Amino acid sequence: MIDIVLGRMGRDNWMGTYTRIWLTLICSVCIALLLTWIVQGDSPDTGKAMNTTAYPQGKQLSEDNIVDYISKLPLQLKITKVSWQQSILSIDLLSQPGNTVESMVYHDLFELSQFGLRRVSNVNQVLVRVMEKKEIQTKHNELILAMDSRKENITDKNQKNAGLNTINMQKYLQSHYRITYTQKWKEQFID
Repeated sequence: MIDIVLGRMGRDNWMGTYTRIWLTLICSVCIALLLTWIVQGDSPDTGKAMNTTAYPQGKQLSEDNIVDYISKLPLQLKITKVSWQQSILSIDLLSQPGNTVESMVYHDLFELSQFGLRRVSNVNQVLVRVMEKKEIQTKHNELILAMDSRKENITDKNQKNAGLNTINMQKYLQSHYRITYTQKWKEQFID
């Protein structure tokens, strides 16, 4: 009788050891998976779910895809130059004298800043120059406006700014980014 009791206790103890090993193994795997998920959530490339409002598509801009992305933007002014260096996107737009209205310029500035700073994760600064085409054939067009927009100046990363009218776009751009107006702009659009 004593042997039977001791034998049972030995088997129960042995089964308890296997149970503890399995539970420890399962818990370890769960903890490892949880830590992996948390670490991936912090990186800008793989953490799309955590930053969906700041970078909805999580695109990465590169020399290979810059033309594809920029050409798909709904811009109203003609693009004359695009430059991509490190994390700075520079774009020159061309305004046609007599055919460009203020709302077109603000629309394009807004679109470019939203694309570069919100929809692409590896752009930290968007520089835009709006040039006016000279009526007389010369080598240089005349600068009428410049915008310097930086990701660090976005305070409302979770706010969606789609559907803003021209006045609200202008106010948003002026309050978040640095816009420099030339005398030519003031003569053409303000006076």
